[in-house]
Amino acid sequence: MFLTKKYFFWFIIVVLVQFTNVFKTKSDGHWHSGTASYYSKKLAGRKTSSGERFHPYKYTAAHRTLPMGTWVQVKSVHTNRITYVRINDRGPHKKSRMIDVSYAAAKELGILGHGISTVLIRPLFKEDLTDSLLHALKKKDERSGKLKTKSKKKKIRRKKK
Repeated sequence: MFLTKKYFFWFIIVVLVQFTNVFKTKSDGHWHSGTASYYSKKLAGRKTSSGERFHPYKYTAAHRTLPMGTWVQVKSVHTNRITYVRINDRGPHKKSRMIDVSYAAAKELGILGHGISTVLIRPLFKEDLTDSLLHALKKKDERSGKLKTKSKKKKIRRKKK
């Protein structure tokens, strides 16, 4: 026999894992409803699960299961505003929340005053993204990181003689 029972078992496990991963990464085009919160500015500079540093003015988010680097369309139910964020961290750590967005994304969604909000999210996978949309999203993310950085240099005042 080509495969013994031991190897056949592992072969089936590998095939099933690969089969289920195919369906996890395909976009079903549906919106998923849940609660969103946002990262505090105090976390700026800390490493995320992807290894990059958290920057509050970039359009990033934390999600428990979506692959790192996935772009997600987020729509606030209360304000009807839409933004796009890139998944770069794992979380939120509170079970009742679906996604944690950065400060910039929360401001664009209009949820800063409330702290949390009911949102709809839709993952945008490669088959959903056109080159122009992907390019625009990357530019938006790069621009947002450059615009809001403040210099922490202290001004030295010279005494007048």
